[in-house]
Amino acid sequence: MNAPIAIRPIEHRLKIHLGMWQNIPPLIEQLVTKSTIALVCEAYGIDEHELLSYRRKAILVHSRALAVWLLRTCEPAFSYPTIGRHLGGRHHTTIINLHRMAIRLRLEDLQFAALCATFTGDALSPQNGGRAHG
Repeated sequence: MNAPIAIRPIEHRLKIHLGMWQNIPPLIEQLVTKSTIALVCEAYGIDEHELLSYRRKAILVHSRALAVWLLRTCEPAFSYPTIGRHLGGRHHTTIINLHRMAIRLRLEDLQFAALCATFTGDALSPQNGGRAHG
């Protein structure tokens, strides 16, 4: 006769295996956000503390918008609350507004669109209206 399959030990091993990976996503999340912020700061010639500050100079707002756009464009895209946590504890609705601003800037500001294309590796081409995808 066939003995019943022992599911309990398999479930337990699977939980242990999955548990090992639970600490990796936050580390990857932190690495991706920190490196994105560093690259954006370098591109705009600003300090990370300025980007994370609550000052609203145009250059700072545009740099934050670029950081948000990049973090929403990467695969998998970061959630608005996650991005907000990494951008100085901002509320997710602030991040949504920055993302919308970034989309608008990509359509209206060739310099911003060129920065987006540089970071994503997309060429500005006539086929996509001179703008990167996304």
